[in-house]
Amino acid sequence: MELTLGCTTRPYVGLPFGEICERIAAAGYTDVAVFGNVGVAYDSSPEQVREVRKQVEDAGLLPSMWLPRLHLEVGLEEAWSRAQRIIDQAAALGATWLLTTGVSEPELYEDFVALMRRAAPYAEGAGVQITLKPHGGISLTTDDLISIHGQVNHPAFGICYDPGNIIYYTV
Repeated sequence: MELTLGCTTRPYVGLPFGEICERIAAAGYTDVAVFGNVGVAYDSSPEQVREVRKQVEDAGLLPSMWLPRLHLEVGLEEAWSRAQRIIDQAAALGATWLLTTGVSEPELYEDFVALMRRAAPYAEGAGVQITLKPHGGISLTTDDLISIHGQVNHPAFGICYDPGNIIYYTV
């Protein structure tokens, strides 16, 4: 079994992105998970995405995951338009995984599932996998994660079981 060690950019908020990558590589990690507020954001230009990818690769890392924020409060159609852009950016970044934490507002639960049903085939075509991480709200419990996985029912959509978050958000 081959293990991959990755680190998110989150602990390094406030540092220049290139330095973040250098520190992550120096700590012995091989992969970096780029947070949406540190490196690439929804509104990043293609040039900015390429520069972030270059800085990651220059540090000897693989940008295996991107953690953007989905904005379902803008309505399902606009959220779909933004999701396509996010998936395209993930592919341009070189990320295999696009991590989402779902939504917290119960009135957006159905829209989240509908968005993931549309996004999964698009992501598959771009070579990206979407994974849902427990973070409260729609992804509060193991049963919630399994239910959403079944509702989306697509090979490009999976769940990331994080017991620390399950405990944190349910205690």
